[in-house]
Amino acid sequence: MEKTILNPENPVTQSIDSVRALLAYLHRPADPLPSFVELQNHVRLTLSKDKKAYYLTTPAGCSCPARAFNPGTPCKHMRALELSVEDETGDLLPERAQPFRPYDDDKMPRLVARPGAVVA
Repeated sequence: MEKTILNPENPVTQSIDSVRALLAYLHRPADPLPSFVELQNHVRLTLSKDKKAYYLTTPAGCSCPARAFNPGTPCKHMRALELSVEDETGDLLPERAQPFRPYDDDKMPRLVARPGAVVA
């Protein structure tokens, strides 16, 4: 019988001790406590402001109190997760955007004279 630890459909706030145990299992440092723990399939554990618990955050829901009071709108944790997912896929940048690449003046092709100009 397999036990489900985290259920993304019904997010449940996790205790600090349970996240420390998860980090130990994953061989990740738990001191100091990380602000968030990335899991698979865009699931994130986000440390609460008072540092007493971790909210389970997915693109579809979050276990924080703000989400419970406003179930129809995404909370700040969900928006932050959405931005990090978009950063991974590059959807925020235009398709043709290219990073700035400085050029070397000596290697730039130069026109000897303007087209149509009379060379003396």
